[in-house]
Amino acid sequence: MLKRILTFIFALSAVGLCQQLELLSSVELPDSYVWGIDIKGNYAFLVSKNFYDDQPILRVFDISNPYSPYQIGTGDTTAYDRGEDIIIEKRGYAYIADNWSGLQIFNVVPPANPQPIAIFPTFQNAHSLFLDGNLLYMANCSSGLYILDVSDPYEPTMISQFRAGEILDLEAVYVVYPYAYLGSLNGIFAVLDVADPYNPVLLNFNGEYINYAFCDVIVDGNYAYASEDYGGVGVFDLSDPAGPRSIATINDNGLSFKMFKYDNYLFVASGPFLNVFDISDPYSPEFVTRASDSYYCEVHVDAGKIYAGGDNHFKIYSFSITGIPDRGDSQAREFEIISNYPNPFNNKTTISYRLSDDNFVRLTVYDLLGREAVQLVNKYQVPGEYSVPFDAGELASGIYFYKLQAGEFSEMRKMLLLK
Repeated sequence: MLKRILTFIFALSAVGLCQQLELLSSVELPDSYVWGIDIKGNYAFLVSKNFYDDQPILRVFDISNPYSPYQIGTGDTTAYDRGEDIIIEKRGYAYIADNWSGLQIFNVVPPANPQPIAIFPTFQNAHSLFLDGNLLYMANCSSGLYILDVSDPYEPTMISQFRAGEILDLEAVYVVYPYAYLGSLNGIFAVLDVADPYNPVLLNFNGEYINYAFCDVIVDGNYAYASEDYGGVGVFDLSDPAGPRSIATINDNGLSFKMFKYDNYLFVASGPFLNVFDISDPYSPEFVTRASDSYYCEVHVDAGKIYAGGDNHFKIYSFSITGIPDRGDSQAREFEIISNYPNPFNNKTTISYRLSDDNFVRLTVYDLLGREAVQLVNKYQVPGEYSVPFDAGELASGIYFYKLQAGEFSEMRKMLLLK
């Protein structure tokens, strides 16, 4: 009997499960375009471009029940309030790229009562943010890249500003030390050496103008994905940082805006579509599925849930993922997961993992159909080794998956319950 079950597990890994997006909930946000989403714990933080001045720039939703999210708080200032991007950091501060007014910073502890604490004015269209430790990188249309020290969020200070005529109109930034990858509104993909943040050095840019604007950039190992407005998503090989090489283009049949990579999948907010692509082979990305019931500008994935925003809406989807993602050594991770023991097991087993950095950690068990069976960990943890006992006494025999997530990194593994 056990041999037949193990043979079935092997076959399951080879052929995968059904992949689909399922709408769990939708919230109407009149007169707002949602352009930024970040998730921390049971809260979703949204920023938006507003049609009228009476709409808040920051909205906070309780998402503990994804079928029924509800707004618990808002944040606003007297600035222009045209939110483009948001990052929530672990100390409890929200950094918002606020287009015309520059950088806005809120204290979001408690989440129900966000309080503005600082504005770093740029007056030049702040569009995209990336936080690396105490350094905040901000891409600004028409004024280049700002590198800020935010070790004291109440008094952010500028370390340097990079400006180059060919790539001045920046729309996107993504940092993997010691490089910053930039996308511009005139279709330039560039690489900066930021090992010395006081003196960033331009290594390379693609050297030609194209008809598409790079709206977002994501880097994963030796590959970069750059959304190209009407041109789909460009894939670049970064093996030589001084000479990024275009290797593929993903046609998403829409307007490629914000993206999010989760396991081996790329989620793209593409105007009339929310597209999902399998990028396990970056040279040959494959379309997986899509939603097409709204206009999408932003997407964020957390613990298997997809949070999307756009024209007057905030939506939450579930996504059934086939097989077990292959987490290559090329992707830096903030944890190491250890196989549960024993496996197969009868009622009780132990799941162990190591953290190399403090982070918000989730450890969740799912059944064969992708439904959540139990959540074992859902809290901030400091670096160290952890062992979590799992008692499956109330569950039926069968195949289960457990997923460990720390920040943007996640890994899923398989276990077999035999009673």
